[in-house]
Amino acid sequence: MKAAKKQTRIHGIREVKANLSRFISQARKAPVVITNHGRPEAVLVNVQNMDPEDVILFTSPEFQSALRYEPKKTISAEALLKKYSK
Repeated sequence: MKAAKKQTRIHGIREVKANLSRFISQARKAPVVITNHGRPEAVLVNVQNMDPEDVILFTSPEFQSALRYEPKKTISAEALLKKYSK
């Protein structure tokens, strides 16, 4: 028997609001993207087996910003050696 493939679902905010319990159950299997006027607004994600601290960190804008790769913020190994070998 094949395992069911986890697939993100996309639903409108009104539908989710009217059936929240159902969508929370769905989020246990795969993330649920909630749209507002057709645009992604939020995501329901199962955090049942996560520590509260991890959930807070996972949802922190500061943490998400730190994870974003920005080439202009990178520095080469050569530049680091020059900076700290003086």
